[in-house]
Amino acid sequence: MHERLRVLIASMCQSATAASLYVNPGGTSGAYSKIGAAVAKASAGDTIYVAPGTYHEDVKIGMQLSLVGTGCGRSVINAIGLSNGIYIDGIDNPGLSKVVVTGFTIENANFDGVLVTNASYITISGNEVIHNDLILNPNGCPDQPSFETSESEDCGEGIHLMGVDHSTVANNTSKNNSGGILLSE
Repeated sequence: MHERLRVLIASMCQSATAASLYVNPGGTSGAYSKIGAAVAKASAGDTIYVAPGTYHEDVKIGMQLSLVGTGCGRSVINAIGLSNGIYIDGIDNPGLSKVVVTGFTIENANFDGVLVTNASYITISGNEVIHNDLILNPNGCPDQPSFETSESEDCGEGIHLMGVDHSTVANNTSKNNSGGILLSE
């Protein structure tokens, strides 16, 4: 009886195999046409591979996953008119950890190219973060989330880590943003 219980518990404790999801601009061959749609369908631990193309999105990530583009200038998140290019949201997803973002150009967001809040063991690497938060507004930052720090006329950065620990930001290019990399509590 004990052996059967041990086998049952062992099988219940084994982690599920992570899946691979794919994104391309046309959504062809079983791929998603939007990165956000793939993120919404993903499970914790999955990897989302993003084909070359331009994606007009504000991608919000709230679980452990890897988001892998094909390289700077090839997999492009153009967030023109949107708040952020990528938001790794540990505020609404307590305990968020182990998110990887690599291989993208992230551009034209109203606020931050990449915003990470209240998360651990995040890796942001091999990205180009350009032309974000170029709306310098002496009257403040309309529609900026209430948790954002008061940044005067500067409403965001290329990469903004807020309440983030044990994380890696490496081999990124940040240029022509209102600011480069901001670390805040």
